[in-house]
Amino acid sequence: MPAEAPLLLLRADAGPGIGSGHVSRLLSLAEAWIDAGGRARLLTAGLSAEMSLRAGALGVEIARLPAAHPAPADLAALKAAIAAAGPKPWVAVDGYLFDAAYYRGAREAGARVLAVEDVPRLPDYPVDVFLNQNAGAETLSYPLPPEALPLLGPGWALLRRNRSEAAPSRTPAQEPRILVSFGGADPGDATGLAIRALKRLKSPYRALVVAGPDNPRLAALTALAEGSPIVVKKAVNMAVEMGSSDAALLGGGVTMLESCAAGLPSLIATVAANQEPGASALSRGGAVRLLGRAADLSEEAVAAALDGLLGDRTGREALARQGRLAVDGRGAARVAAALLALSEPRLSSDWVRLRRAVPDDALEVWRIANDPSVRAHSFRREPIPLADHLAWFRARLEDENARFWVIEAGFVVAGQVRYARSGDEAEVHYSVRGAFRGKGLGTLALEQSRRLACRELGVKRLTGAVISPNEPSERSFVSAGWTRKGDETRDGAACAVYEASCS
Repeated sequence: MPAEAPLLLLRADAGPGIGSGHVSRLLSLAEAWIDAGGRARLLTAGLSAEMSLRAGALGVEIARLPAAHPAPADLAALKAAIAAAGPKPWVAVDGYLFDAAYYRGAREAGARVLAVEDVPRLPDYPVDVFLNQNAGAETLSYPLPPEALPLLGPGWALLRRNRSEAAPSRTPAQEPRILVSFGGADPGDATGLAIRALKRLKSPYRALVVAGPDNPRLAALTALAEGSPIVVKKAVNMAVEMGSSDAALLGGGVTMLESCAAGLPSLIATVAANQEPGASALSRGGAVRLLGRAADLSEEAVAAALDGLLGDRTGREALARQGRLAVDGRGAARVAAALLALSEPRLSSDWVRLRRAVPDDALEVWRIANDPSVRAHSFRREPIPLADHLAWFRARLEDENARFWVIEAGFVVAGQVRYARSGDEAEVHYSVRGAFRGKGLGTLALEQSRRLACRELGVKRLTGAVISPNEPSERSFVSAGWTRKGDETRDGAACAVYEASCS
């Protein structure tokens, strides 16, 4: 944790027309932030009693706003909170109505901004960190500043700690138990559709239907379930309920990701357009079964799908296995660590890990390679197509005359360093992600990889060429103990050449 931990401000609204998912995600991040020793304050309108209790139990301070965004006074209230928060606070913003002017205003007021989104919806995002936790987000492009850090995919999913760590406690039962949940508000009444479908099941079952904190239909849903093996509740411990259920029928939001982390085989009926890309990606990967949009489904179709899942033990086991592989539940801690690493003016070796590159690093290394600043100091200036990069990356990992490491800071691939052997020497190439420049990562990468490259490649010396002018890179070589050998012209570019002995 930084010596003076910046305050984490959370900005999201809740209510019947909004739901509680935006606030819920940010409270999961706050939980991880507080676990690391920080403080968090929630700025919100429309917060339910249940969400207020959760925030209070976590130790999150609550500042209630008179109206939800885009209320005219909203940005002024945020700027006032930033001014009172101390140096360089973080502001995490989650909601579909916040625009680029809002993000820009928060940064101009002195904050660093994390935008939490489900789909790219703006022409530009003037933010410091952009988070899309949905499956399939890793392959999308986002209109971000070059220095912004994208955190993409379920590895960064903001799930509560008690859910991510809950071990499944399911035991064989005569009547399988089904869990049903469609988020905080469920304006389209997918919950009612689910209850009517459950009453059509041919299989024996018990069911718990969870009505979210902003769902106004609790009494009607309870009446609809009368005379059936269905219990309707509003407030439950979802970690416990997921651990004791055999199957689930869920919307495509945060609860879907939680069910994957819990290893709970789930059918998904999406209730909003922004849920569809992530649910589709998880379904293609075998982590869930996607039924389609809840508004397009019949009771008969949902009942048939539930009967099919309950009768398919092998299929349920496969869903549970793939779900845990897709979502490990530790995303909130990773996001908190990334924000803390970015908060450090300079990173020491305690923050940084050098590890061998693996195939799963290909996309992150590609994003770093296509950073405009990296391309500007490369022999090849034009952007690199993904297909070309994937072939090149695979070849580098398989090349016995090469060694490839990535630099991790706060669980983020913050840079890369690689060596290519030719005779009795090896040439180094390294690059650092824009968000982490100026924090000493180049020096650390050269220092930590030097001995490894010498030993593993069996060479006598290492060399590195810096296209002039590039003073930060030259300072990294000097700080890492490399010696300037002279100047050369390579591919028409003037270069400063550095050398390090392996003896």
